[in-house]
Amino acid sequence: MAYRFLCVALITGILIFPALAQEQGLRNAAKGTVACLEVEGADQRLACFEEAASKLSGALSAEMEAPAASARGASSSQPDTPVASAPAAGEGNQPSWARAPQPQDDETVAEEISISVVRILRNNVGRHFFITEDGQEWEQTITQRVKPPKTLPAEATIERTLFGSLLLTFDDGPTGAYKVRRTK
Repeated sequence: MAYRFLCVALITGILIFPALAQEQGLRNAAKGTVACLEVEGADQRLACFEEAASKLSGALSAEMEAPAASARGASSSQPDTPVASAPAAGEGNQPSWARAPQPQDDETVAEEISISVVRILRNNVGRHFFITEDGQEWEQTITQRVKPPKTLPAEATIERTLFGSLLLTFDDGPTGAYKVRRTK
């Protein structure tokens, strides 16, 4: 019984003490870096930071090599192969609908645009298409009755709703908002 306890304590010590030593090395290197802030002269401060950076990089590289060395020690029969790092968020490993949206400047995102509708078409299903002056084509996404303006071309506004869908409304003319998407 005492033999098992001694073996467990020995194995635990072998695994824990190198990690504690590495952590202590990182702490000392970080303290050295912080101490460089108190150095008065610019040249001396730069030299202090360069020395602290080399100590810190040495401590970090030792920390990165230790888990790899312990993994190699556990299975020494396998040759060393590079381990692929996990892809960063937003790379091609996820479908586009699952990716986090990229931050954008609020100044560059337009909340609404003004267009001039020159033609309104309707397909057999009852879905309307709004053709603009510059050749854009906006398709109605929800089939509903459209009250067209009395004369064309008519000025319209397309705005983004809170949930991201687009609404087309005619500026002067019949009331009503129509959910649309750009097809052309």
